[in-house]
Amino acid sequence: MTLKDSNGEQEAIRLPRGLRASADPVLAARGQEVRLRRVVDQSRVPMVIVDDRRRFLEVNCPAQLAFRLRAAAMLKLRIDDLTPPDRLGAMADAWEELIDSGSVTGSFLVATPDGGRFEIWCWGVANALPGEHVIAFGLGGQHDEESPGADDLEEQQPLRLTPRELEVLQLAADGLSGPKIAEAFVISPDTVRTHFANIYEKLEVRGRAAAVAKAIRLGLIE
Repeated sequence: MTLKDSNGEQEAIRLPRGLRASADPVLAARGQEVRLRRVVDQSRVPMVIVDDRRRFLEVNCPAQLAFRLRAAAMLKLRIDDLTPPDRLGAMADAWEELIDSGSVTGSFLVATPDGGRFEIWCWGVANALPGEHVIAFGLGGQHDEESPGADDLEEQQPLRLTPRELEVLQLAADGLSGPKIAEAFVISPDTVRTHFANIYEKLEVRGRAAAVAKAIRLGLIE
């Protein structure tokens, strides 16, 4: 697929090299939910998944860092909420092009909830999953050598799960209830609940099913 801007012109070569290259694994994983979400989660490039109403469904760590918002906060927002009021028309036009043509690239101005503004270069792929669209971006003026390095990414990743938390998650994935997990480890049900509370916070999810699903996508458990 050739990425295009809102005028239908080929724009991929104008994007920073790292941002340009980030499209390849997304396109390769198109239609494969587990693989695609893993690509987004593990990408070094800021990347989000949004639905047909432009609501954020998934936000990777670099994207959270760019907007200085935690995933829980961004998942309550739409793209419109991070677009300056005077740029909503341009954003709507770009969105229409994305949905109609299947892809879009370009330079856009975005806003933070505290009123700040900054320019991004971005590409988007429509229906990477049915009704779900992937958008990746880089900060305007950022060169390839300024892309996040391994040390930066280490700081951006969610807090690591402990070995016991991983064991608890694995048993949950195997279908064991909280009391059964407590029996398996000879610990109290309250301790199991504490483990799950810590897991939810670290994975930035709201429940057991979501925690298991995300841990599987990230390759933490089977």
